[in-house]
Amino acid sequence: MKKLLFVLLLSISSFVHAQWTLATQNNIGLLYVDKSSIQQHGSYMRMWERHEYFENSDAITTSKMRSTRILVEYDCREKKSRYLSYQAFKEPDLKNAYPQDNRFDEWSFIAPGTLAAITLNIACKK
Repeated sequence: MKKLLFVLLLSISSFVHAQWTLATQNNIGLLYVDKSSIQQHGSYMRMWERHEYFENSDAITTSKMRSTRILVEYDCREKKSRYLSYQAFKEPDLKNAYPQDNRFDEWSFIAPGTLAAITLNIACKK
């Protein structure tokens, strides 16, 4: 319960003051990060990410989402990450939200040259 409350409070405060910076783009959409949200928690780093999907991308076709907001935790030493909070939106710019999913995912190793490798480098530079 305390973890859920912490993530909820962090998501509200971080979202209000988000300073989204374009990190990269691909054929699916745009990936933004909020560098002002980067925080160290023990030996891990956390950062908010925002994905804006192009209207004709596979993400739209299969799931009907146009944007997502994700709190990601990074293990900089082991080069792995996991989602702490995930929310999808029916419209661009984080509008018209689907229900939020606040679960701690399992750790996943990050492959070189992927979007996750880009965001890992951003989060772990601080």
